[in-house]
Amino acid sequence: MYRTSASEMVWHFSKGFRSLHQRKIILTLSEAIYKMTQLPATTLVLADRGSLEEGMVANVVIFNPDQVIDKATFEAPHQYPEGIDYVIINGQLAVDNGIYKDVRSGVVLRKELGNI
Repeated sequence: MYRTSASEMVWHFSKGFRSLHQRKIILTLSEAIYKMTQLPATTLVLADRGSLEEGMVANVVIFNPDQVIDKATFEAPHQYPEGIDYVIINGQLAVDNGIYKDVRSGVVLRKELGNI
């Protein structure tokens, strides 16, 4: 089974956050987070994801919204973003105080496995 790294999860979060909240200024912080968490989980019928509740999969990003900067470019795609202090993927700490750990605890969700 393919596992995602902390850097992949954080990169997607920072790109999405910057696009939905910082650049366009058309969404509130709550709306931007909803569109990256609960909305896709609901749309894809992922019953154990999308909100912070007991019994749900623990995927959490702790960040300062005023400091999130996606540094990756097409020329240099493997750059870590700034402003993301902690990331927890499936209950495992993957970014600790801004330091990326080599943790691959994310999983690809497949329809045939009953996840979607």
